[in-house]
Amino acid sequence: MVTTQVLRAGQLPALVSQFHRGDLAIHREEKWTPVLDGIANAVITGSISGAPVSVTGQGALTPRWILAPASPLTPTSRCGCHL
Repeated sequence: MVTTQVLRAGQLPALVSQFHRGDLAIHREEKWTPVLDGIANAVITGSISGAPVSVTGQGALTPRWILAPASPLTPTSRCGCHL
């Protein structure tokens, strides 16, 4: 799945505005594995147009009962990213 998120210049924190003029377009791609044993994993990558920035991370969708056995089967997600 590929998405582009746009943060308008007026909504950016002052620190970011010092380094990047105008809107910030974040290009994000997620590549998911098929569900195996109730879990789907992803590799997440991202970049910002016109900026020397990239983001990588991993994600997982797991039924809640795997994390807490007494809970109903509700999917949850976890993701960590490195700058």
